[in-house]
Amino acid sequence: EAEERASNVHWAQQVWVHIARGLLVTSRAIWPTLVCHFCLMVITVSGFGAAFPKFGWRVPFFRHGLLFLLLGLVLGNCSHRIFGGEEYDMAGREAIVVSLPQVAFSFIGKDIAGLVDIVFNSMVITLTHRSLIATNASHSDLFALFFAFAYAIYGVCHIFAILFDGHKFRLTVIFSQLMFFLMGGTHPKGSQVMNTTFGTIMILGAPQRWGITQLVYRHAVGIGSTVTAEHLRGNGQWSGNDYPLMHLPEQCPDRSANVLERWRNHNAFSCHCGQLLLLGLLYRFLAMTCLLLRSSAKASGGELSYGMSTNLRSRMTRNLVNVFLVFFTLFQFVFLGQTY
Repeated sequence: EAEERASNVHWAQQVWVHIARGLLVTSRAIWPTLVCHFCLMVITVSGFGAAFPKFGWRVPFFRHGLLFLLLGLVLGNCSHRIFGGEEYDMAGREAIVVSLPQVAFSFIGKDIAGLVDIVFNSMVITLTHRSLIATNASHSDLFALFFAFAYAIYGVCHIFAILFDGHKFRLTVIFSQLMFFLMGGTHPKGSQVMNTTFGTIMILGAPQRWGITQLVYRHAVGIGSTVTAEHLRGNGQWSGNDYPLMHLPEQCPDRSANVLERWRNHNAFSCHCGQLLLLGLLYRFLAMTCLLLRSSAKASGGELSYGMSTNLRSRMTRNLVNVFLVFFTLFQFVFLGQTY
């Protein structure tokens, strides 16, 4: 009966209800949860600035890879509030009494409400970074970059929050961020990682890689940039790290070659946030799919039958669905490499 009543409500109204609920939960979590998260973000960026007070931008690559690793770990911990903890338990209870479309509307509403977290975290990172770390990138460039990076990291962590809870969630977040750090292209270089098919797919799915390549580009073309002078003096640090200044994109997007071709040819510059936002959408699609599968399993008493009459057919169908999701994700990563 409850499911039938909810089905008569327009889908947009159901999404709005979950947005309003998510915003209400956010307002109640301002103190101490969100304030502690913002303070942790400030401490992270400030600690990084204090650790390298004179590092400048002559050799920026590995150090900023470390910065994105630290930000990924902190953002992953901040994202747990949206689908983890109490929300994890509540989603299991709701799965028994609601339909799958309503579960999808719930995910969309909570994710939209979670944009408030992303916006404020991006503002905190931008202001702290711009104040303590010298860069030619403007405030708007940094905000756009850190917003897109946080959007992608939240998408990854939504998957882990839906599948795992407690310590398992934190372990998977730490492991994933370390893998993204290795795939960031700082050490080893991105062109070396992309010598293998597995490395190519992994590096295209790493938010840290996209974030670092755009941050370096924004610094190189920002107001007051001296990278042209460094190039004329024969500074080989940029070219040695796959950032050849002679191939700095003159327009954005750079349609001379797609991302995959440029990265394989030792040109790692990336000039806009489009790929990071697409990556965030892809991870959210996977997270919603995981939530639907988990809710369906809960509703059927723990076994995801897919409407099959026997356990053998159910297991075969479940394995086929898992294989489809894996290959769909890999295909989307490769497709992302064909963009500009």
